[in-house]
Parts: sequence; structure tokens; C-alpha cells
Amino acid sequence: MASNNETAQQLRLTVSPNGRCFRRAGQKPFFWLGDTAWLLLVRLDLEQIGFYLRRRAEQGFNVIQVMLVHRFHQATVEGYRAITQGRFDLLGSDDRFWHKLDLVLDLAGRLGIVLALVPMWGSNVLEGHLTVADAERYGQFLGDRYRSVPNIVWLNGGDIRGEDHPEIWRALGNAIKQADPDHLMTYHPFGRTDSSWWFHAEPWLDFNMFQSGHRRYGQLQAEGDYRLTDGLEEDNWRHVRDDRQRTPAKPTLDGEPAYEAIPQGLLDIGQPLWQAKDCRRYAWWSVLAGAAGHTYGHNAVMQMNDAAHPPAYGCQTAWSDALDAPGACQMAAVGRLLCAFADEDKEPIFPDKQPQYYDHLALLQGTDFLIAYAYQGEAVVLAADLVTWHPAVYSWYDPRLACMTTTAEPELKGETLHFKKPDGNDWGLVICTPDRLAFVRGCSEITWSFS
Repeated sequence: MASNNETAQQLRLTVSPNGRCFRRAGQKPFFWLGDTAWLLLVRLDLEQIGFYLRRRAEQGFNVIQVMLVHRFHQATVEGYRAITQGRFDLLGSDDRFWHKLDLVLDLAGRLGIVLALVPMWGSNVLEGHLTVADAERYGQFLGDRYRSVPNIVWLNGGDIRGEDHPEIWRALGNAIKQADPDHLMTYHPFGRTDSSWWFHAEPWLDFNMFQSGHRRYGQLQAEGDYRLTDGLEEDNWRHVRDDRQRTPAKPTLDGEPAYEAIPQGLLDIGQPLWQAKDCRRYAWWSVLAGAAGHTYGHNAVMQMNDAAHPPAYGCQTAWSDALDAPGACQMAAVGRLLCAFADEDKEPIFPDKQPQYYDHLALLQGTDFLIAYAYQGEAVVLAADLVTWHPAVYSWYDPRLACMTTTAEPELKGETLHFKKPDGNDWGLVICTPDRLAFVRGCSEITWSFS
């Protein structure tokens, strides 16, 4: 079993009393900054896993999403199997797989990282490899073995719609929760769907997760049955808005947006690749809409692409080379700023006349601050009555560098404030009281370069 080291003990997550965000042991706020490393356990050995985890910790990631069973008969690089000979009554008989997970959990905990574990990828259920009885047996095994390990979150499901064999997902979720009531659990759904659509009221579901997916606006998939849902498309902020209106209140986040360097639409490798700017947009849109965090992904890293395995989705980069991709290095910027404004009473603002598509303006307001994010356009335009405190300080925040740069100069035009952006890139705008700015200035992870 993974050791209960002191750092890991601080990573047992709970939900805040208002049901909007996460807390660590000791009630400290926890901003979920995740990475998808689905095949970490099967494709990497312990030395490689250590290299990966240390680099992600240095970059500010604190949650790693990992599969336990990707393909039913798949073995690790060492030849270990999670399920022996396809029989759930033999769980644990080949303890080498689970001992490897123990060691990975221990190392992750020492680095301040939570592992979000997917017990069974959805394709295995579609292929008939998991019955309700199997799910109950498997869930009890996992809960019994890992209930004392603090740095775990459970991701029920696995890229599958909740209407596909919901009886199995309920059986698995209930079994884990009964044996392990203190770890948080959610459901990782299919692209452009949300766990709340099927399981919001389930007692085992502590927070919601949606997958905004890999397609661009208006793009239909050439292959596969995607059963599209109209009206959401790339607007992941709409998932957050809708989830925040549900009762009881539960945190929500985007657990799989478009991966960096993956084809737009996923399956057609002739399509353009998603870039770092797209990863930033997904993160800022959802977080300023009130999400409790965000998960990033890279095409090479999520599959741990290497020369020993055929690449998926046209990937031509080794996972180790992709660790320092621009999007990965820029993800911490959103977490660093939001942690400086960790007030639980902050609320997103959704104007009645919301600009469409990439002109969407994301807004988050607290008692003494307002944060805006503009993906494109020459200026940020705000209703003047949104700034209710005086004096107010206006600053630009660079989402590429996690850096407060120049003072923003507002121009009052009628009932609106206009702020000309420093350049044509995406920018954050921070408006707050002088006292709040002084507090933010003391946050060591945010750099300053005022002119």
C-alpha cells in the first residue's frame, strides 16, 4: 500500500460547504489543475513515471487523470495485469500491478499530486467485459484496498455516455463508495456530454465532470456515432453555467477539453491541430464561469506515445518531448491567478447579450474584484456599473506568462468602459481595490512587470 506520508495526507480532498469548489485537509482551498495521462500505468515503468510526475509538479499540476484498465487484457510494460485471466474473482492474485500503483501513489503524494483514477474505461463495458456483479466485486476491491490512501479521486465511467449501461456505472460507483466513503468521486463522460445529465443526484457522485471534446464549432465527425448535442459545441462555459443551476450544488469542471496537438475533430489526421491558445481559451472560459478547476491534455502525453507503440490520432511526438509543450507550460497561469482570488463568494457574470463563439467575454466577480478574459478582439468592453468600488485599480494579466504586466487604462464611453488590449493575443483584465491588489502582489507565484 502507498504510505501515508505527511504531504499526501494534506491532499485528501473534500467539497466546500457552498458546494462550489474543493478543499484540502485543513480546509485550505484546492484548485484542480489536471493533466490527462491515461496510459501512465501500462506504458511507462516506474523510472519514467517518476520523471513525468516530477515535471508536472514543477509546472504546477496537482491532479493526474489515469486509467486502471484501458483494454481488458492489457498488460503493463513489466507484464503485470490488473485483472488476472479476465476473472474478477481473482482480483489481487497478481499483486504486482496493484503494488506498482501503490508506489506511484506514494510518489505522487510526496510531490503534492492527486491521482484521479478511472477503474474501467467505457469501451470495456460496451464490449461486455463487465457485468453488474463484476462491477460490485471490483468496486469493493478498490475501495477496500485504497480507502486509507489520501491522494485519490475516483473517476467512474471513462469516455462513455451515462445512458450506456447505467446499471453498471451505478453498481461500480455504489460499491466503491460503500467501501471507501471518504474519497471524492465523479463520472468521466463522452465528448460534449456531462456527468450531471445522468448522475447528478446519485449519492456516489460528489462533483460533476464534463468533456467539452475535440471538435470545433460546426464540425461533424466523419466516423462514429457522436450523438451530438446542439448548442454547446466549444462553449464549455455553458456546461459550467448549467451545472451551477442544479441542486444540490456540486463542483464541476472540464475533465477533457481539446488536447494540444491533436487534430480538430480527433479522427481525421488531415485536420488542423489544436494549439496552446485553444487550450488557454478552454481553461479560462470554464474557470471564470465558476468551474472548480480544469484539466489539460496533450495528444502525445495522454497516450504516452513512444516508438514501441503505434501512435493514435496522427501523433508524431514522443511523450517526453511533449511535456514542455507551450500549453502545458501556460496552464498554471489560470490557477495562480484564481488562487489569489480564492474567495468562495465569487460569482460568474453572464450578460444577457452574450457575444457568440470566440468573441465570448468571460467574467468572474467578487466583493472587491472583477476578472475578465478576452480571447480575441482589440478591446475589452464592460458595463461601467460592474465596477462598484472606488478607487479601482486596473491591470492586464498575461495568460501565457502568469504575469501582471501594464496598468490598463479605461476609457468611459457612455455607460461602458473600454480597455484597449496590449496586443492581439488573449488577455486577462483584473479590476480590484488597491488593498486586493496589494494582497495579490504578495502571491509569490504571480510575477510582475509593470511599465
